[in-house]
Amino acid sequence: MREQEELFFQALRAKHNKAAILKEVTMPDEPAALIYRTRQAQSSPRYRAWFDKKGLTYDGVVPDDYDMAKAKLTRRIDFLMFEGPSVTAIEMKVSKADFRRDTEDKRRAWKAVTNRFVYLTPKGLLSPEDIPEGCGLWEFENGKIVVIKKSKTNNDPEPFPASMVKYFAWRAFAAEATNPRRARRRRR
Repeated sequence: MREQEELFFQALRAKHNKAAILKEVTMPDEPAALIYRTRQAQSSPRYRAWFDKKGLTYDGVVPDDYDMAKAKLTRRIDFLMFEGPSVTAIEMKVSKADFRRDTEDKRRAWKAVTNRFVYLTPKGLLSPEDIPEGCGLWEFENGKIVVIKKSKTNNDPEPFPASMVKYFAWRAFAAEATNPRRARRRRR
């Protein structure tokens, strides 16, 4: 999987050579967190007091079949591409089973904060009809990326959560610190 991810990454870099592409980006899923906090607040006055002190809301609607043990409060994407003012969430899929495990909750979270959401697969793995509405399909073949289905463009994405902005800054700092060509020269 890592080897295939690296091949896909190199092909993305070749096709979008002026874009900044981050691997494996995670963000908080605020609607999911609201449901989680609501369930906690329903179960304990201690949680309600703590949420009030922190200024966190807990007035969400909790589905009857909600299972806190299975709740996902973050969403991960394989690649996040910044190209000019446009941001694209790219989810890599290497098998149909992997694709079927994908959820609308994950897509919803990423589609809200990006301009586009696309699936990147090996050639022929999925057909355009398999792809959820609004999402795109890019295929990898012989080291190149081919657009099979264009995604719908979100012209007014929500801002990234503040925790993600900090995450981007730390990733940039780490990249700068580990790149010897960018290291500052010492003054004499």
